[in-house]
Amino acid sequence: QPRPISDQGKSDMARSVQKYRRERGGSASERAKKALEAETGQSMEMIQEYRKTLRMYAHQIEEMDEFFDRIITKRLAQRRRLSQPSSEGIVLDPALLAQTHVDVQAGVAEPSGLLDYEITSAEQELIGGYDLHLLIDTSGSMEGEKSLAAAHSAAIFLEGFNAFSERVDAIQAELGVKLDLDIATSVLEFGDYARILKPLTTELTERQRIQTYVKTLEANGSATEDYSALEEVLAQHRRSTAEDPERPRKNIVVVVTDGGSSKPERAKTVIEELRRLGVIVIGIGITDTDAEELYSPFGRTISDPKQLPNVLIGEIERVMERQEGGVL
Repeated sequence: QPRPISDQGKSDMARSVQKYRRERGGSASERAKKALEAETGQSMEMIQEYRKTLRMYAHQIEEMDEFFDRIITKRLAQRRRLSQPSSEGIVLDPALLAQTHVDVQAGVAEPSGLLDYEITSAEQELIGGYDLHLLIDTSGSMEGEKSLAAAHSAAIFLEGFNAFSERVDAIQAELGVKLDLDIATSVLEFGDYARILKPLTTELTERQRIQTYVKTLEANGSATEDYSALEEVLAQHRRSTAEDPERPRKNIVVVVTDGGSSKPERAKTVIEELRRLGVIVIGIGITDTDAEELYSPFGRTISDPKQLPNVLIGEIERVMERQEGGVL
């Protein structure tokens, strides 16, 4: 009968297991954590904080999903409809079945009972994807509750629209249809300078998720160079248009700030140019009315930073609803 393992034996075994794990890089879960930290460039604590934020706003993200489902449903409902009788058509009009038969028997080359397909102008306006830009003030005055609200908003913005984009891709693959509804997102910060945190793409990597969240929480000087971030968006828009001028895109820019621009006239010039090119530019001021004035008539002020996530997503959804042809 085997003898029970002594306390010393158990201790030796534990040390042997720990040594083996160290040599192998830890347990499977520890290796996974290290890999995620390496991929994101952030600590596991910060990654957990980000995930906690997503759980906190799970309800808002679910509501976004419902809104997106309505857009997708409307796009799916767009169908080529029968137009006025046309000899160039490819569909037989049941109401003119008898006449078409007579025309064919008589050798008429172009029977008038054939209908053509057409897409209405209203449907044409619905075609096209979206470029969504979120510009966040990270100047020193945003530190604390304001920057936390901005970081939460950026997380919801990126996760919500990424889920929308993935859902569109899945439906297109499943049904074999093309909705022309890709969603590209970008996030820029501005303070003493402007910097792209997440480039304009339809993809969202783990690193982009966490880095955007972290950088939004960090102070970036004392200036408010919103104009620099706006100029970057303008340059991006011009590049995209030059690369594919025939491809319809709907552009929405939302600027979040808690103070006046360091150069309001320069910012105003860029805003006007973006709007002239068809870009919707919205400004949200946190406890300060300067943004409401600068971005008028699409500017507003919120009195509590905690309102920011809901207000931000609400503003984008309202614009998208109008872009999609009205009530969804």
